Order: sequence, then structure tokens, then C-alpha cells
Amino acid sequence: MGKKIKVLAVLFLFIGCAKAQIYLDSLDKQSKAMVLAFKENDFQTLLKYTHPKIISLMGGVDSALVTLKKGVEIIKERGVSYIEVSTGKYEQIIKLGQVIQCLIPQISEAKVRDEKIKAKSYLIGISYNNGKNWYFINANKEREMQLKKLIPEISKELIIPEFTMTAN
Repeated sequence: MGKKIKVLAVLFLFIGCAKAQIYLDSLDKQSKAMVLAFKENDFQTLLKYTHPKIISLMGGVDSALVTLKKGVEIIKERGVSYIEVSTGKYEQIIKLGQVIQCLIPQISEAKVRDEKIKAKSYLIGISYNNGKNWYFINANKEREMQLKKLIPEISKELIIPEFTMTAN
């Protein structure tokens, strides 16, 4: 009897790990697609990965598209150009029912006039359907409480690290 229980325990552990790997693969794929959309100024796709409450706060999809386009123009006018933007390995995964959330490091290298800057910030990844679809939210330590009020399902256990920036 003890041997059957051990076999069942291993089987359940394997099934749990396989399910986790599926949603982690989906998280990785979708975070990379979101970054690619950002790099290519594909705002329609970028909004697909933007949390609906953020889009609503921006005045809806049409208004969000206009805001994103203007934002890119302002950045260019200020002499900023992105060299590279990428996401790192997820951190702090929290699963509550079908809602999964985590932090994802985002590394950005930019050129501001003649100076190169490297920044590390964080995105909150959140899925409401067991990891099938993901939304990404720029996480900012200074606005953490506001963000958690706007999207109350963000776990209090999710700790947003400080933004860091270095100049070369």
C-alpha cells in the first residue's frame, strides 16, 4: 500500500510540474511578444498584453493608441533611442485559484544623446485563466500602493523591487 501512495504522489507532482511548465512557457512567449511589439512600435499588439484596467485608465483603446504614439514622438524629440529591451526570468510567482501573477525583470538599454543608460525595472505579469493569456503592467516601487488599489487582485505578497539605472 505504501508503494502505491508513493507512486501516486510522484505522479501528482509530475502532473503539477507539467502544468506549471505550460503556463511558464506561455508567460515567456507572451512577454517576449510584448517586448517585440514595443520595439517595433506595434501598439495594437502591445495593447493586447496591457491590463484592461490600464487601458480603461488611458481612456480606452483608441485613446491609448494615440497616447502611445505621442509618447514615442516625445521620447525621440528628447534624443532618446532604445538600443535593447528584454525581459528576464520571472520571479515571485503567486498562484491564487486561476489567477497567476509574478514579477518579470525588464532590462532596457537606451542612448540619451551621447550617453548610454542601462535600466532594470519590473513588470507584473498577471493571468486570469491559469496562464493561458498574460497581461503586463509596468511596476514601480513608488506607485506600488496606487497600482494595488487600481488592480486589487495584485497580491500584497508581491514585492516590487527598486528601479535601478546606470550610465556608461
